[in-house]
Amino acid sequence: MQVSGQGPRRDVETRRAWRIELAASVPLHPQRWQWDIDSLVDGRFRSRGCFWALSRPQQVGVWEGAGGQLSIGALGPWGRARPFTRWLFNGLLEDDPRDRLEEVVADIVLTEAELRSRGTHWDVATNGLEPWLGRTSQVA
Repeated sequence: MQVSGQGPRRDVETRRAWRIELAASVPLHPQRWQWDIDSLVDGRFRSRGCFWALSRPQQVGVWEGAGGQLSIGALGPWGRARPFTRWLFNGLLEDDPRDRLEEVVADIVLTEAELRSRGTHWDVATNGLEPWLGRTSQVA
């Protein structure tokens, strides 16, 4: 499934292990991300990267996951850099969820229609990141 703003899938595979990089140049949808966040950490793989949360447009979010555990933090402002999302996932071939991970990322980024109708910043009261990053500065 090709989604606007989603970068190409880049895979590396050896005899025993896999790695996939998934990237997007559009923000993550706050509600769909909340619904699907478990799918991005639930499994026998590691993940790390940065993300662009629609409800925190100036903040670089960082992500570290392993075996169902997740750590999310803020690195600081994007500054003059264009925001994006980029995750690297890696694991063993005996448990290979790459296609499922790609589907989840495709589902949680904004669609072209959402971008046209609402833009790249939405004021929402909650976005699921409050346990890690505190309340959003914009409240709907």
